[in-house]
Amino acid sequence: MGGEQNRTMEQKVESEQTYDVLVQAWGPKDEPGTFRYRTYTVQATTKKQAKNRAVYKARDKFDGIIGKLDDHNVANIIKHD
Repeated sequence: MGGEQNRTMEQKVESEQTYDVLVQAWGPKDEPGTFRYRTYTVQATTKKQAKNRAVYKARDKFDGIIGKLDDHNVANIIKHD
């Protein structure tokens, strides 16, 4: 039984990939037509999960680029080989 649990945990770790996710943000304080952007590197099992994790990081109060009143867009998701 313990072997099965370890194998499952190893499979889960192996299935996570590294993604670079480009996030754009803009808000009322930005000049019209301009935006801020940053690439976040995250570990995820799917592109959707990578997008969600990057947006979560981008909303970070101290290091993120998305403010409370800002809109955002995920411009690109690249999976590392």
